[in-house]
Amino acid sequence: MKNPTFTARLSDADGNNLTAYLEIREASGDALAYGPADSATIPSGGVVIWPTVPDGTLTTNETVYYYLAWAKDTGGAIGEPTRRCYFLIDDIDPGPATITSADYPVNGENTNVGTVGIVTFNPAAGDTDIAGYHYGFDNDVLLWAPADATGKATVPITLWGDPDFPGTAVANLWVRAVDRAGNVRADTTGPRLLSASGDATVADKRNDINGDGMADVATILDMGFGRTAGWTTISSGTDFYPATMVWDSGINGGYAINKIQTAGGDFDNDGRSDIALFRQDPDGHVRLFLLRSDTNQYRSEWAEFDAGTWSLSDARTFAGDFTGDGIADAAAVVNDGAGGWRAYVYPSTGTGFTKTGTPAYAQSAGTYTWNNTKIVAGDFTGDGKTDLAVAQDTTGTHTTVRVHASTGTGFTAGTQWWDSDTDADPATFTGNAANWSAVHVDGSAADDLVALYDHGAKTTIKVLTSTGTVFASPATWWDSEVDSTDERDWRRTLQFTNGDFDNDGDNDLAAVVDCCEAGNRELWRFPHTGTKFGQAVKQGNIVVTTETAD
Repeated sequence: MKNPTFTARLSDADGNNLTAYLEIREASGDALAYGPADSATIPSGGVVIWPTVPDGTLTTNETVYYYLAWAKDTGGAIGEPTRRCYFLIDDIDPGPATITSADYPVNGENTNVGTVGIVTFNPAAGDTDIAGYHYGFDNDVLLWAPADATGKATVPITLWGDPDFPGTAVANLWVRAVDRAGNVRADTTGPRLLSASGDATVADKRNDINGDGMADVATILDMGFGRTAGWTTISSGTDFYPATMVWDSGINGGYAINKIQTAGGDFDNDGRSDIALFRQDPDGHVRLFLLRSDTNQYRSEWAEFDAGTWSLSDARTFAGDFTGDGIADAAAVVNDGAGGWRAYVYPSTGTGFTKTGTPAYAQSAGTYTWNNTKIVAGDFTGDGKTDLAVAQDTTGTHTTVRVHASTGTGFTAGTQWWDSDTDADPATFTGNAANWSAVHVDGSAADDLVALYDHGAKTTIKVLTSTGTVFASPATWWDSEVDSTDERDWRRTLQFTNGDFDNDGDNDLAAVVDCCEAGNRELWRFPHTGTKFGQAVKQGNIVVTTETAD
């Protein structure tokens, strides 16, 4: 990359506006190569982007440079410069990547339809700085697989046959390498023909993205610069394959992370879990999009749908079969600003979303305090329709859970199903200290309520089993002091999800945790062992850096 661009976040203890300065020097001799270049003046806490370094300023592939940056406030005070950060300008494109696979050999079939096959992307001889690979099932290669320390990337791919041509499935695969400087191979390797055989059908399981019968984990992440991406981590049954980026909004692509909310479910009724994406638009409308799983990536194929003129920043979004027709629907619960809230349901027809124009339920003021409630969607009554459970933290030491049962066209007035004052462990149960999830854990028809609960000194998983009309006393199914060998800060859990990840018929739990360093997320699994959740198992990392955000 011959023309780097630099960016920085500025902060002033007195809250003054700031101007930032950048200079680049040669490492040998400290000769000034560029700058000082000044930025725009911005408020404290903002981000500046300096102009791209002009063409011809820096020598490529031979000179080591370092850069320094510092800021000056409007009062004239100058801050200390950053530490020297060394870099080399690399404008040499990677060589052609190669594709290898024992599961999808060049001449023949070795994998069954509906079964994960492993494909490996390999760097060209001599390439030692590969960050990852753009790949895809057409020549646009819009997907991303980060490389490991050896420069290789392992990607799980599942093929399903065409219903009109049963017994076989084929796909073409393309790939190109990207190095750590952001240089992209100009041409792609491919097409490589992948094929599988058999007559398997999609298993239709909760949170199963590729349809192989095991739940997977989908995560929507901020990639910076107004770019948002969908990552999937596919289960192998005993572990998870490395995470891959299977949807990309593009830089400033209109889906900035602070303008969207998502919910996962099978909205097109094909047995594979999709993503409903709500977006707040400048005209005040919230629009709803579908990211449809085609097994190996998400495709935006449904027309955008106008969900209304409410504020997405003051709402919580959900997925579930609220109408009871067997197809997942999208829903939003919106704060009305007057002490109540409104629930909107957008039923799916399998090919698009619909709406009635009026809320499915309007909660009046006096029962809940919006900022102290957690809302969970699940079939708590066991009648095949998704209900809403509202955990209300009333005092910081007292929590109640009320259930608004779905009628198929709306929701009932809330009925109290649990009260921590009379039935809690700990006695001072704090609802806001929990990440909640709805999942079958005892084999009954109804979803149970599960809480990843922060005690302060430790974390536990509490299960409130549903009887269909009330929640039973919380039982401890996991304790970080007993069931974890890692001192993880579970309070940094970004996503608490569930599904049958190991295909044993029981639903497990999973947590995506913000951990350790900027851009690093860890995936942890809590296996269901019958009457508790077993040792927390780290299943991999999702690492979002400038290298993976090419």
